[in-house]
Amino acid sequence: MAEDNKEPEEDDYDGPWIEKRIEWKCPDRKRHNVVLFGSWNRFKGGDELEYQGKQVFACNVKLPLGTYVYRFLIDQEEWETHNFAPKTARNGIEYNQIHITEDSDEEEEERKKKEQRKKERKERKRKAKQQKQQQQDEDQDQDQYEDEQYEEEPLKKSKSKKKKKSKRYDSDEDDE
Repeated sequence: MAEDNKEPEEDDYDGPWIEKRIEWKCPDRKRHNVVLFGSWNRFKGGDELEYQGKQVFACNVKLPLGTYVYRFLIDQEEWETHNFAPKTARNGIEYNQIHITEDSDEEEEERKKKEQRKKERKERKRKAKQQKQQQQDEDQDQDQYEDEQYEEEPLKKSKSKKKKKSKRYDSDEDDE
């Protein structure tokens, strides 16, 4: 019995090919050799992922329309899946799953725009918080300055009163 979800052969597929970015997040801070294998080419030959920073490895692959499963081979030893991507199991083996439609490019663009808007909001919040902290620091400095001025003022007055008193006594002595 033939599978309903048979992957197209490259030679006989004449539909659109959609470019997708596939990522694997490393659970540790080590550099790894990460290779992507998927059902779109019957797990023959893999695409090497490049380190992107922040423990993320990624590559772009062009895929025909359809639903596919994939896994990552880490350091030519261990098979892994991406924890944050959709998963499925076939024959008791865990895979990530990806569904490619003609709208996938638009969905990817929308996802990127949404991610960019999220970063911009986060940056605006960070700047607002920084400005608020800076204003609080300036207000605190101003309050401290005013407090110091207030504390110095009575001292000046009391010193000037003593001087006046001493001048008065001096003038009283002169009168005698």
